[in-house]
Amino acid sequence: MSRVSLTFGLTFLLLLSIQFNSFAQVRNCISQDLHEENMLNPDYAKAFNEKVQKAYTYKLGDEKVLCPNPVLIPIAVHFQGITNPDLNCLRALAQNQIDILNNDTQGSNADISNWINNDSQNFPGVNYSETCLEFCIANQSHPSGYGLINGDPAVTVNQTTGSFDSEWSGYLNVWVRNIGALGFSPLGGDGDGDGVTIDVEAFGSGAGCNGVVPDPPYDLGRTLTHEVGHYLLLNHIWGSGCSVDDGIADTPDQASSNSGCPSSTASSCGSLDLHMN
Repeated sequence: MSRVSLTFGLTFLLLLSIQFNSFAQVRNCISQDLHEENMLNPDYAKAFNEKVQKAYTYKLGDEKVLCPNPVLIPIAVHFQGITNPDLNCLRALAQNQIDILNNDTQGSNADISNWINNDSQNFPGVNYSETCLEFCIANQSHPSGYGLINGDPAVTVNQTTGSFDSEWSGYLNVWVRNIGALGFSPLGGDGDGDGVTIDVEAFGSGAGCNGVVPDPPYDLGRTLTHEVGHYLLLNHIWGSGCSVDDGIADTPDQASSNSGCPSSTASSCGSLDLHMN
């Protein structure tokens, strides 16, 4: 799959990336902090508000339907600060992570049954849906200077820094490095060399590779699903109290985030929390 010029942030999705575990350890997504800082820039705020207005012209269907021709979104994965990297292992881990992302956004993740058989009865009128997107690690038309030829996956190791590189415009970039938090993303990406950033302990699943080892309870690959949701203009479903809304009509207000494995009847703001979203 080659890279293409894409404008992101025009679709609201229902991402049911349900992670059930018994751990109480909490690490945060810091996308909201980043967004609030960016909104202090008038140019950024103007562009963001225009994205939101465009997004409201799109609607979800009422139920899950098959999507035979999904929009292909090219991914490039950039590992940073890795000591003694194993390229083949990192490429396999990157593919593992993108497979998880596709399962989540297409509603085909194995644990979607927890929603169908249990939680959905508490939220009548809320249906899981396929987003009609397919994410693919690009394998041709790469930028020069990275040692990649046609047929190679767009995976770099210790060749980029930070969370932006204009040479990688046209991709949804995934920057993997030690950041302390779980991850972050612009709220509505531009495809101009930006992307999402994931901590080395929250990327992919399984045993991982040297320098990139998924750490329980964040070892199921769901952090990227969460951050790509932000990249596609999805806000957190909770706010600072009950007066902050995520802009999605069928999401109940929720006072704050949940962690660990909350009860399916956890509630705030006078209604059940849709924390499994």
